[in-house]
Amino acid sequence: MIDTNWLNIKINECFNRVQKTDAGLLVNHIQYIIDNANTRKVRTNGGFKIGLSQSTIKNYTLFKNIVLEYQKTIKKQIQFVEITKPFVDKFTNWLINTRKYSTNYSGKQLEILKTICIDAEKNEIHITSYSKTIQHFRESESNRYIQTLTFDELEKVRIADFSNVEKLKKFKIINPELTKNISLTTDALNNARNWILLGCEIGQRGGDLLNITKDNIRYNGKSYYLDIIQQKTNKSVTIGIIAPHIIDIIEKHFPKKIQHQKLNDYVKVVCKLAGIDEVVKGTKLTY
Repeated sequence: MIDTNWLNIKINECFNRVQKTDAGLLVNHIQYIIDNANTRKVRTNGGFKIGLSQSTIKNYTLFKNIVLEYQKTIKKQIQFVEITKPFVDKFTNWLINTRKYSTNYSGKQLEILKTICIDAEKNEIHITSYSKTIQHFRESESNRYIQTLTFDELEKVRIADFSNVEKLKKFKIINPELTKNISLTTDALNNARNWILLGCEIGQRGGDLLNITKDNIRYNGKSYYLDIIQQKTNKSVTIGIIAPHIIDIIEKHFPKKIQHQKLNDYVKVVCKLAGIDEVVKGTKLTY
């Protein structure tokens, strides 16, 4: 039947116009990926595996929240057919200059955006040709600030005395701004100290470190070993533990789990109380 709907369809086909639909919404496809995370194929060195890692799901969830916030800024929902170079340039500017995200974090969001666009096309959703060529980026090695603790500083952390917490509070030896999000108690500081020492000993990412339990510790009658599966790489890693103070932590003072951001806050306080207060260069992230 020749009617208005038929005529609109033919006009769109003629001029290669794409009808905007709910399936064409960026946020909807991000949610589709999250909802089907456990059945998605992921390429590995040996072929494919089924299921996205928890860290990947978290990255998609965080990206979705960023997109939702950006949509509030531009006062419209983002369609795949609108993801052009001008759009990406404006989005990049918003990430870096308005939200004040780091270079690496902003570049990671563009990488995720590109991945989602390519996935959408595989699901027969029309996208722009540019969205498959989005350039992501990261800061150069020369611009990175990497903070480390020397063996002498780690020893200061190990022997620091946290028994006089009430005195610290009374005389405001610690800046209240550093402790506003954490509990300033002897037990909490000792627990954080043990995470710091254990983390520096095994050299693993924060997420992998803070998910360790006693079940990850193996004793063969002579030595202790830590067995973990890294979240990011999905690789099995075994680390031998020989330092006496770390063995003591494992045997008698295994730390209680805390949030990653909480540990970051505790690191500043523990190091301050241990006498590690050298001024260093760095960047501050706002989320």
